[in-house]
Amino acid sequence: MLIINSLYSNKEKFNFITEEPQDGEYVWVSDLFYEGFASFFEYDSSWDTTKQAFKNHILFTTADGAAKATKSIIQILRREAARKRFKPLTKTPPNGTIVFVADVLAEEGWTFIIYKDIEICNRLLKAGLLFSTAEGAKLATTAMRQLINPVVPEFTS
Repeated sequence: MLIINSLYSNKEKFNFITEEPQDGEYVWVSDLFYEGFASFFEYDSSWDTTKQAFKNHILFTTADGAAKATKSIIQILRREAARKRFKPLTKTPPNGTIVFVADVLAEEGWTFIIYKDIEICNRLLKAGLLFSTAEGAKLATTAMRQLINPVVPEFTS
């Protein structure tokens, strides 16, 4: 549902097919397992798989649109995995507590601060950038750096 909702809430960005295709019409589908991140087929309304692909907003009129959506799906999954893996602080720590900030500018990937109930600390907490350990902050920073400068695998033909 996370992916379906993300695609649907950004329909202008993804430009997925919004009207059910006619039977026999060729459509492109977002495809995580295909080398080009997109594959095509003839739409068949009697086949549940094609109807579900339409309902899930992963059908497109072009290969580029399907590939772009697939790459975004991969990023959505990475972010969600990171969010669950890193466990940022979710409750306000007591004033004076040492906390670690995910910091892409710091060589180590983190900075420590002493938490105070002030606007900047509250913003960092709300943004999910405060951690109880340096390792948690470092893991989050690594994920942010990968989003900023992703490693794109090279495909050979």
